[in-house]
Amino acid sequence: LALEPHLDLLDGESELPCDVLALPTGGHTPGHQAFMLRRELVLLPGDLLATAYAARHPDAGARDEEAASARAARLDLLALSRRDGLRLFHYHAPRTPWGSDGRER
Repeated sequence: LALEPHLDLLDGESELPCDVLALPTGGHTPGHQAFMLRRELVLLPGDLLATAYAARHPDAGARDEEAASARAARLDLLALSRRDGLRLFHYHAPRTPWGSDGRER
């Protein structure tokens, strides 16, 4: 990368400023990461769980480079969300309520 001298590249789980945790979520694409905003109790799963549909159907990742790894990462993020009471922010579905993991409440 041309910008690499100006970047701090992350490898694995990493603590970031402002109480943000970077989580490795490989499988969708190499190096894919999710971010947990601890103070806000928010989980930003990126393209791994881009819609509420993906949260309800973790096997439906048709665009994953490594399907088994991506499925495991999706299940791990969903379990983390439920265990810690985190809201999932899906950004590919504008009509999906922010903070929904797709479960009926």
